[in-house]
Amino acid sequence: LSLDIYMEEDTLEMDAAVVVGMGHQRKASVIGAISSVSRDALKIPQRNLTNALAGKIAGAVVVQRTGEPGLDNAEFWIRGISSLNSSAPLVLVDGVERSMSDLSIEEIETISVLKDASATAVYGVRAANGVVLVTTRKGIAQKATIDVKIESGISNLVNMPKLLDGANYMRLYNEAYGSEFYSPEQIRMTETHADPYLYPNVNWFDELFTKFSTNSQVSVNVRGGGERARYYVTASYLRDNGNLYNNPDTDYNTNINITRYNFRSNIDMSLTKTTTLSLEIGANMTDAHQPRPITSSNNFQSQASELFSACYQQDPITTPVRVPLGYNEFGEMQWGWGAPLSTSVGNPAERLFGSGYNKTYRTSVMSQIILKQNLDFLTKGLDFTASFSYDVNTVSIQSRGKYSSLYAVNGVDDETGLYSLVPKREGDEFLGYSYSNTGDRADEFKAQFNYERVFNERHRVGAMAMYYQRSFNNLAAGSSILALPYRKQGLAFRATYSYDDRYFIEYNMGYNGSENFAPKNRYGFFPSVGLGWVISNEPFFRGATEVIQYLKLRGTWGRVGNSQISGRRFAYLATVKDTNDTSYQFGKNMDQTYGTTAIDEYAVDVTWEVADKTDIGVDMRLLNNKLNLQFDYFKESREGIYLRRSSIPSYVGMINNPYGNIGKVENKGFELSVNYANSWGGDWSLSLMGNYSFNRNKV
Repeated sequence: LSLDIYMEEDTLEMDAAVVVGMGHQRKASVIGAISSVSRDALKIPQRNLTNALAGKIAGAVVVQRTGEPGLDNAEFWIRGISSLNSSAPLVLVDGVERSMSDLSIEEIETISVLKDASATAVYGVRAANGVVLVTTRKGIAQKATIDVKIESGISNLVNMPKLLDGANYMRLYNEAYGSEFYSPEQIRMTETHADPYLYPNVNWFDELFTKFSTNSQVSVNVRGGGERARYYVTASYLRDNGNLYNNPDTDYNTNINITRYNFRSNIDMSLTKTTTLSLEIGANMTDAHQPRPITSSNNFQSQASELFSACYQQDPITTPVRVPLGYNEFGEMQWGWGAPLSTSVGNPAERLFGSGYNKTYRTSVMSQIILKQNLDFLTKGLDFTASFSYDVNTVSIQSRGKYSSLYAVNGVDDETGLYSLVPKREGDEFLGYSYSNTGDRADEFKAQFNYERVFNERHRVGAMAMYYQRSFNNLAAGSSILALPYRKQGLAFRATYSYDDRYFIEYNMGYNGSENFAPKNRYGFFPSVGLGWVISNEPFFRGATEVIQYLKLRGTWGRVGNSQISGRRFAYLATVKDTNDTSYQFGKNMDQTYGTTAIDEYAVDVTWEVADKTDIGVDMRLLNNKLNLQFDYFKESREGIYLRRSSIPSYVGMINNPYGNIGKVENKGFELSVNYANSWGGDWSLSLMGNYSFNRNKV
C-alpha cells in the first residue's frame, strides 16, 4: 500500500485582502512591491504616526530631525531619495490625500507602502516617490465591544553634549592664546564658585534642560454593529511635555507641552442588500505651548533648537545667569538677568524664562461619504463606488512676547559692598501680543467601477476604472497666484488576469495631470505592467513543498511622475518687473539713467518629472509557513527634474535664469524583509521581524 500525500496551500492566507492602489487584491494576486504593517505592530509610545513606522517596513527610510513635541514629524522616503526636488511620498488616508502625522494609532487598521511602478502607476503624476495608504478601522457585525487604554511614560533626554567647565575652558584658552590671558586667581575664583556674579561658571544646558519629561495617553474605542449598520467610534487624549524648565516666577509655563484630542466615527449602513453607504468623520485638535522664540517671528517653529544653539554659543564664564539688583522696601532681594560686560551675546536663560510664550492651535477635520452599489444584476462580479471628501485644516498662533532687562556686573562698590551693575538692555514691562492665522480646504471626488470574476475555477479576471478630481485652496495665500486653487484630475485603469493561481499578469494605467502646467502639457500617460509566477503551485514543485511551502517570482516595469516641483507656480507664464535693478546709462557723459520694465521670470515649457521603475522580487515561505522572506531589486531612472538653470552667462541680460526640466537621477538598490512567527499551545507566541534596505543614487 502506497500513499501520495500533497500539501495544499493555506487558502485563507492566499485569499486575504491586501490594500493596493485604489482598491484591494487577493494576496496571491499581488505582483507589485507592497509592504504592509498592521495596527498591532504600531503599538509603541509615539505621538507621531510617521515615527512609529521606523524599522517596520523594508525600503522605508524614516528620519526624525527633532523630538520637540509638536514638531516631531519625521521625514519619510521610500527607497531613498530619487529627486532634487521633494522626495516625500504621496500619503492617502482612506483613499484621500491627507497628512497622517496627527492620527492616533488606535484609529489605524493597516498601513501599506506601495514602492514600485506597478503598484503606483494608477496615481500618475503623484506617484514617483511612492505611495502610503493608511486605512482606518471600520465597524463589524458583532456585539458592541469597548476598549480602554491608558498609558503613562517618561522620556529621557539622551546624548546631551558634555562641555568643559569654566576653569578648564580658561586653561585651554590660555594654552591656545600662547600666554596668560586668564590669571591663576581668576581661574581659582571660577573653579571654586567663590563669586558666581563676578566669576560665573555656568553650564547652560543644565540651567535650561531637564533630564526627564512625562507623557500620557488615554483612548476609548467602541466597535460593533449588525446587519443594517456597523460602527467604529474612538476618542483619545494625548499629553506630551518637553525637557525645558518652568520658571516659578511667572504665571505661565516656560516648558514646551502639547495636548492633542482625536476623534473618529466610521459608520457603514446597508441601505439595501446591494447598497452600502459609509460616513467617515475624523478630527484632531492640537494645542501647543512654547517659549517665545529668540527671533522676532511668531511662527510655530523649533524653539528648543534655538535655545540649544544659544547654549552652544554662550561660553561658561562670560555671563552670570542672574545678578542681585538690591533689596526692596520689604527687605527682599530683587534679581535681574545677567549679561556679558563687553560682548553682545545674550543670556539663554533670559530667552527661556523671561521672553513670554506662544500658543498654537491646530485643527484638522476630515470627512468622506462613500456610496457602494453591487451590480451583480448587470454582470456578476461588478460593483460601483462613488465618494466625496471635504477636509479643513486651520492653524492659529497667539504670541505673547517681550524682552527682559539685562545687567552686567562691573565689579563691587567699595562703599556699599554691593555689585556695580551696568544696564545692557532695558526690558519690556508687559507681554506684547500678536497673532497669525493660516488654513486650507480640500475636496475630492472619485467614481470607480470594480470587476472580479472566476471562470472555470482557473481563470480569474479583474478590472478597475476610476475618475477622480481634487481641489486644494490655501486660505492664507500671500499672493493672488498662490490663492488660485491647486487642482488635479485624472483617470486610472487596472486589468488583472491569473491562471490557476500560478501565472499572473497585471496592467495599470494612469492618465492625469495638474493645473500647474501649460495646457498642452497638463496631462500625461503613465503605464505599467507586471508578471508573476507562483512556482510552488506547479505540479513539478510538489516534492519540494516540505522545505519551501511558497515561492513566487514577480517582475514589474512602469512609468510614473512627480508634480511636486519646486520653484514658482505656473512657470509657463512670463512675468514682467518694473525695476531699477537693471538700468541703462545714455548721453555724452553717460549721465542719463533709465530704469527698465523687463522680463522677470522667463516662460519655460516645463512639465513633471518622469521616472521609469523596474522591480524584480521573490516571495518565499519556509518552516511550515512560519518564516516569510521577501527580496526585491529595484532600479529607477528619473528625468526632467525641475531646476533653475545656472549655466547662462550674465551678458545674456536675464534678470533671473529660467527654470527647466534638466535634472537626472538614477537610483537603485535592494531590500530584504524577514518575518518569523510561531505559537505554542495558544498561550505563547513569538514574533521576530527584521529588514535591510540599501540604495545608491547618482545625480
